[in-house]
Amino acid sequence: MWPTRSNRFCPGTSWRSPKPFRSDARFDSNASVGNAADEPTTSTGESRVRQRLGGSRRRRQTTWHCRLRRGSRNGFVFRRRDRADVADQRLAGAGGDVGVLLRRTRLESPSRIPAVRAVFGAVGPGGLAVDAVGFDQRILVSTTRRRIRASRYRSGVMQLYLIRHAESQNNARPTYLRVEDPEITPVGRLQAQHLADWLATLKIDAMITSPFLRTLQTALPILTATQVNLDVWHHVFERGGCFRGHDETNFAGAMGMGRAHILRLLAEFERRCRLEASIDDSGWWGGRDRETDQEAEQRAKRICDRLLSTFQNGEVVVLLIHADFKRLMLTEMIGETIDVTGLGPMRNAGITKLNRIDERWQLDYFNSVTHLPAKLITGNEH
Repeated sequence: MWPTRSNRFCPGTSWRSPKPFRSDARFDSNASVGNAADEPTTSTGESRVRQRLGGSRRRRQTTWHCRLRRGSRNGFVFRRRDRADVADQRLAGAGGDVGVLLRRTRLESPSRIPAVRAVFGAVGPGGLAVDAVGFDQRILVSTTRRRIRASRYRSGVMQLYLIRHAESQNNARPTYLRVEDPEITPVGRLQAQHLADWLATLKIDAMITSPFLRTLQTALPILTATQVNLDVWHHVFERGGCFRGHDETNFAGAMGMGRAHILRLLAEFERRCRLEASIDDSGWWGGRDRETDQEAEQRAKRICDRLLSTFQNGEVVVLLIHADFKRLMLTEMIGETIDVTGLGPMRNAGITKLNRIDERWQLDYFNSVTHLPAKLITGNEH
């Protein structure tokens, strides 16, 4: 009856052991069993479980097991063993709707954090619908660790997301056809929408962008998907500033968008957008010559210092910027330990996350594009 072949979905089985599959995990929880009315926040599924098991207030020590059995409707059999001598109930997976049951567990943390468990719809004796707690300890551990990390970050660790803008016309065309302030392409609009959908899952405290058209257009879907405010900082523009031309022989400074132009672009979200006073109607760049590399490095250092002075209470900050300036900021933040120049191209809408821990920046992940379909991954840097 029991499978003996190794199966990547069932790591407890083996070639030589015909013993029943039993997960390595045993989830023990000291859960008070009582009436659902005693705890208003209890879910409907948990209430049904409590009503079925009885209304006593004694504490039960419960261990959930899972094993694989051929012939069952969804392959899994759940057995609840109760140390309080409550009769065992064998819950066969019914393959019905998947629910979510929140239970509280003791963590290796000063506080108790509710962890989301994988829950499978099951049917108990007499066809009564019961929620059975999930089977894989790895799910519990990984979920719990993420909750602990999130709690720690919110208690004073700044989280910074450095995100390159979506694909622009300059990224999609040859270098000699570049213009001073291009808009994003149709591919870029799709990238921006996928980015917005991903950022909507975060609790963002601040979003900052440059005054370039491509970063502002990247920010629009994010403003639609979230309630975050947008700050347009004057000095987070791309290295070199706003200029036309493709080599040193034909570089020429451009004006850049003026304040009124930017406000028209953001008119739908005007109450949630703030522009720095230094951006006026004459254009944020003002036709100056191209910025030198040394000036760009000094500017990156000033922006890093400004972030630290502005956000000091564990905020989650999103910074929509450009490939070269993102590389300059990473060099300033983690350049002593990592050679940023050897990390490869910065992908459009690629996400790099850093945490400010113990007075220093720590790289969490670099250039992530897992929120994008494969066909939308681009990364030309011109």
